[in-house]
Amino acid sequence: MSAPVARAEFLKTAERFAIAENVTIGTRWGEDALDTRQSSCLRFDTDAAAEAARQLAQLDEVRARDAVVIAGVHLDLEGSTVRVPYNGRLGLTGARDLLVVRARVDRNRGLTEIEGEVLL
Repeated sequence: MSAPVARAEFLKTAERFAIAENVTIGTRWGEDALDTRQSSCLRFDTDAAAEAARQLAQLDEVRARDAVVIAGVHLDLEGSTVRVPYNGRLGLTGARDLLVVRARVDRNRGLTEIEGEVLL
C-alpha cells in the first residue's frame, strides 16, 4: 500500500511555510528590515497563510527599542504601556506609548528603568 504523492510530501515536510510582507516597511528600511520566522504545528498551508497575516497585522507598525529611566518605584510594568515624553529623542515629537518588556527597580535611588518597544 503506497501513500498518495501529496500525502508523502506532507509527511516529509517538517513545517508549513507562508510569507507575509509589508511593502511600506520594506521600502522604508530595505535590507535593514527584520525577517521574522515562526514555527508552529499548523497542518494546512491555508492555516499557515492566515497565521502569517495575523502576525503581520500585529507587527505592522514600525517599532524601535528604547530604554527609559522614570522616577519612582513601579512594580509589575512588564506587558503594560507607559506614556513617555520624547521631545525630539529618537526623532519623535510629543509623547508615545512604550510597551514595557523589561523593568528593573532601583529601590535605593527610587528609580525604575524600563525597556520596551515604541511605535515610530
